[in-house]
Amino acid sequence: MKTIPLAFILACLLAITANAADRSITTIGNVRIEIPADKVKVRVSIQAVDPTLDGSNAKLDALVDEFFKKAKSLGIRKNEIVLNSRMAEKEWVRDGRRRIDNGFSSAISLTLTLNDVSKFPELATYAGLREELSLWGTKYTSSKEGEARKKAITGALKAARDKAELLAKAGNATLGQLISAEEMDVEPKSRYGSISSNNFTQMEISEGVQSVEFSVRVTATFELK
Repeated sequence: MKTIPLAFILACLLAITANAADRSITTIGNVRIEIPADKVKVRVSIQAVDPTLDGSNAKLDALVDEFFKKAKSLGIRKNEIVLNSRMAEKEWVRDGRRRIDNGFSSAISLTLTLNDVSKFPELATYAGLREELSLWGTKYTSSKEGEARKKAITGALKAARDKAELLAKAGNATLGQLISAEEMDVEPKSRYGSISSNNFTQMEISEGVQSVEFSVRVTATFELK
């Protein structure tokens, strides 16, 4: 059972006494919600290096075609893949203080949405085993967040009222009707990460059901009798 700090209770009691003219009390109710994720959005980077510019572009085209075939097999439609950028430039590698010409690098950045989150481990494995691919900015979301948030608002308002009733009783007052209520913005929390051949491990893609966590906070003012 959660406890209310004594300092907070005393502050509220002082507020009740100081505001005897308008006879109201304001409290905050907070509810934490965690729901299963059913969608995942991820950034994909694909890079190809070759001694010639034409060669690096040709290699990149082949890698992109292969990736789109894999995406299609996972049920990802072309309109769910957004092109962020494509570029080609000289490739240099460092040897101490010297820069050594390594040919040309062609790269593409994509954003895709996977509507079946259960297929993400297969996509992560595909990227993790290929040096040319990396996944990053992974964000899990849920299509049920709106419905869950509505229920959480009701719960947060009830929590605020329960707290107000406790404080009113401690101040020898009776809690009356709700005067006003306002939801405070709290950003949802979702797992972010990156997967590439450099940091890929089986553990990263076998963590079980992913979830979206968020808090709903309501500030409510009640009449005191």
